[in-house]
Amino acid sequence: MGVNLSKGSVVNIDGRDYVVEGYRDAQTLLLRDMASGKLTVFNMEEILEKVKTPSVDKLGNPVEEELLEIAMQRYEVIKDLVHRRVTRQEVEYTARKYNCHPSTLYRWIRMYREAGNVYALIPNYKRRGNRGRKIPEEIMKLMDEIIEKEYLSKQRPQAKKVYRIFALECQRKGLKPPHYNTFLRRIASVEKRKLTRSREGRLAGLKYEPIKGEFTARYPLEILEVDHTQLDIIVVDPIYRKPIGRPYLTAIIDVYSRVIFGFYLSLEPPSFFTFGQAFFMGVAPKEPYMERLGVDGTWDVFGLPRGVVIHTDNAKEFRGKDIENFLKAYGINQEFRPKKTPHYGGHIERFFRTLNEELHHLPGTTFSEPRKRKEYDSERKAALTVDELERYIAEFIVNIYHRRKHSGIGAPPIDRYRKGILGDDKVPGVGMPTVLTPEELRKLRISLLRTEERTVSRKGVQINYVNYWHEVLINFIGKKHLFKVDPRDISRIYFFNPGVGEYYEIPCRNTTFPPMSVWELREVLKHLRCMNTTHIDEYEIARAYEQLKRIQEEAVIKKKKARRDLERKRRRKESVVFEEKLTKKKSKAEELPPLDSEIEDFDVEVF
Repeated sequence: MGVNLSKGSVVNIDGRDYVVEGYRDAQTLLLRDMASGKLTVFNMEEILEKVKTPSVDKLGNPVEEELLEIAMQRYEVIKDLVHRRVTRQEVEYTARKYNCHPSTLYRWIRMYREAGNVYALIPNYKRRGNRGRKIPEEIMKLMDEIIEKEYLSKQRPQAKKVYRIFALECQRKGLKPPHYNTFLRRIASVEKRKLTRSREGRLAGLKYEPIKGEFTARYPLEILEVDHTQLDIIVVDPIYRKPIGRPYLTAIIDVYSRVIFGFYLSLEPPSFFTFGQAFFMGVAPKEPYMERLGVDGTWDVFGLPRGVVIHTDNAKEFRGKDIENFLKAYGINQEFRPKKTPHYGGHIERFFRTLNEELHHLPGTTFSEPRKRKEYDSERKAALTVDELERYIAEFIVNIYHRRKHSGIGAPPIDRYRKGILGDDKVPGVGMPTVLTPEELRKLRISLLRTEERTVSRKGVQINYVNYWHEVLINFIGKKHLFKVDPRDISRIYFFNPGVGEYYEIPCRNTTFPPMSVWELREVLKHLRCMNTTHIDEYEIARAYEQLKRIQEEAVIKKKKARRDLERKRRRKESVVFEEKLTKKKSKAEELPPLDSEIEDFDVEVF
């Protein structure tokens, strides 16, 4: 998943393998041709267009990612030795530097030179003897269950007592218990925070919790904090410029550098969807987004971080199957902020305070407290639309917040981020995060949508009275499967084919069904029930939708709710169009000349 562009990683561009040697900046990489040894400069856009991630070894067999990483580490050791003649002193010096035997280095150099690529350095563990775990999986599982149930308890029993319980349970099941020392080592492997909290209580476990001023990350994109807030400003609709309320902001901050990874501004209350939109913005390249808003500047924070930890509060939008399945699929760990520990989430909350202080200078601000507002009429003074406010926030982040010295880290956030990624003369950087191709961005975008499980029938799939059908569903009739629903446009859903691991777009059976949002659908269903409609399907929904649309257009001047709903609808449609454009790769058909282009006359011979 994605394209790994960290130092030492291998990428395939136009059929040739390259090793990432370094970076000029966040948009320009130095790659070494593994066959010729020639160093070449590539920009990020060129790489994303042409890159193919190597996935097979020199024999064409699939390569596990862990083994390929080992090969990369070996190449990192010998990369200065393989492209020229070397002396024994150089090999011995390198061996001492990396704490390995000179004979091992000679073997790696020979293997690389014979094959001409890094795949020769992939370890062949099949030749080894039985070096796996000696203890059967059943015993390990039983050991963990006993430790969890008996040892991690407020009674705080001694380890010997718990081991006797474990040994008796093993004998009862006809298993041979491992040595007591093995049991002690298993206990020692339990996380200290969990061990202390389980045996001594939450307060005792606080000594393993980060405290304010020390809750830090070791490198960029290791820990991300995410939260929502309702901004201290009232916005207006773009047509009549009348107030429609306060928007919500979902933002994600990198704890190490304090740069903003991504954000999402909307009139919708916080949900998994708003989190997903902010995360998608963080992963996707920012240039198209800034170009759409008309913001000048550089925001080179993008890519899919591996093994990242996302800190969230305990709100319902951060719990449930949708977010759990998404985080698991992309290797992201989630940690909830413990209750009564305000130092957790302090970085994102500080950004919200900073941003709101900036917004207090804009027309329509509500200030942070009613007493500060005094006689200021926020609704009457409101002047900015949601789009204009979004542009203002993006401009503030890119050209002020990221460039201004942050007192918490003693440097501008964007400088600290770039230094952590690219490194300098003193400290090496961690390298670029994994970047996604347009096809992978599309898959990420869909995976961040709401999940529905339905049984496929001969008529297709029905979700909220709307029927969907496509021929791709024929082989899955009678079976339950997962579908993704975009709440901004329910005229289509997405079917996940487990056989190929891809999403397919499934349209509504009624081809005239409008691109309605799930929020609009709720209003339509409410209207149909009030009208005592006995049979509800997509045809009745479409008719009622058009009727409510006319009523809304008549009321839009008079009612704030109607104007707010109209603005929500407009922004939903625009965001869908922009995301699809961002994740769409140009097809061959689009590269052909238009039908009305000039074509030379030719003679037709009739027999």
